Amino acid sequence: DSLFIGYRNLDIQGGLRWFILDSSVTKLPGVPKGSNDYSFDGMVKSTHGWLMTYNHEQKFNEHWDGFANFGMQRNDLDRNVMANGGSGYVLKEDGTFPVTARPGGTPQEYYYWQLGTTAHYNTGDIKHDITLSYNQAWRNRKTAYNNGSLATIGSGSLYDGINQILPAPTKFDTRWSNKTRVESFSIIDYMTYEKWNVIFGFHKHEATSKSYKYSGNTSNWSSIDTIKTDATSPTYGFIYHPNDNSSIYASHTENFDAGSGVNTTFENYGDVLPPLKTKQNEIGFKYLKDDLLWTLAYYDIKQDNLISVYKTGYSKPFQSKDGQARHKGLELAVNGKLADKWNLFGGISRMSAKQEKTTNGTLDGVRVNGTSEWTAVFGAEYNPNEFWSFVGRGIYTGRSPVMNEKIWAGGYTIFDVGATYKTHFGEVPAELSLMVNNVFNKDYWQVSRGNQVYLSLPRTLTFTAKLHF
Repeated sequence: DSLFIGYRNLDIQGGLRWFILDSSVTKLPGVPKGSNDYSFDGMVKSTHGWLMTYNHEQKFNEHWDGFANFGMQRNDLDRNVMANGGSGYVLKEDGTFPVTARPGGTPQEYYYWQLGTTAHYNTGDIKHDITLSYNQAWRNRKTAYNNGSLATIGSGSLYDGINQILPAPTKFDTRWSNKTRVESFSIIDYMTYEKWNVIFGFHKHEATSKSYKYSGNTSNWSSIDTIKTDATSPTYGFIYHPNDNSSIYASHTENFDAGSGVNTTFENYGDVLPPLKTKQNEIGFKYLKDDLLWTLAYYDIKQDNLISVYKTGYSKPFQSKDGQARHKGLELAVNGKLADKWNLFGGISRMSAKQEKTTNGTLDGVRVNGTSEWTAVFGAEYNPNEFWSFVGRGIYTGRSPVMNEKIWAGGYTIFDVGATYKTHFGEVPAELSLMVNNVFNKDYWQVSRGNQVYLSLPRTLTFTAKLHF
């Protein structure tokens, strides 16, 4: 049995680095210093929450096991006084933006329970581990209302900072936004035969998503949009071990999520979008040589596409489902011991990420927003003795598109270094770590979603301590 209970409290003041590109922008403004602060007086994100999980496993006999899992989580975003009702400033091409503010909060609740059993049997020389499980999950989410219209409290520039002339608004109430319930069961057979491992199974789910709409600025809803889904998703794959040092694998997985509600970043906030379907195929090869594990993998992922649609007369885009995003890529990775006291890790990836089957082919062949063709990470760890370890790594990200290739954000390379010291506090083992991210203080744009960018973090120093009770 295992029981985990946790509580967290987070209070962030200032530090806004999130921007929504104005629909008229044709190129990204020059990158400002990553150390700049674009927060206004009164900007805050305050949240607290708790969670609990309980897991139980029971062995009935040599052929049957059972398990039961339960969990719940509550997250209260108490105050979220941000630039655009929870998101960033609307950025113009010359680097200027109105300093806007709107308060809000989004309390959320999660609950789930799961029951299952695993059977262990042989059919001839084939060993079977068959797992059957059933579970239910709920998510309930509220959102802010009665918080007035978006307030313009000043003006700003990426290069000159902000000029705030009015105080930030703070008043808001909360009401239901959406509720989702998922009921599902799955059965998986993991088979072992000589040099082969084979997995086959499927997942069946039924989901109901409700979105609440209101008349006027009241707490009583006028209608509820409901989407019900029912889908079966197969999973299968194999691993073949030709010898002790290598393996070949292939797999296919599918996933159907529940219908999702549109967030406040879009004009059609509150609408419930149809569920998104994902299909993934992967094939790869692993080879162990002199304590180094090499992995070469090819993947092909098809995912229903969420796009941003810009309409004349609206300040924010509409979100809709249209076609699919297809990610195909090749990855080469290495991990393991390079020499005495030295470990090596890293990899390089090339990915094609294009949109397909869009309405009238409008976006067919257009690269998915925020995806880079080339990415890479390489690093090494040095362990001079049992107490100390030192690590260094470099991360490369190629250029990526924004607003459906209307704009491209440049690529960047950053370097991180760190050290960890193992010690004891009395009888309690401990690890003290110091990490420096973005050592050379590189400034760059990061792309997120269809029309949004983030300013990079400057050189950042982080200290952590882990205690092992």
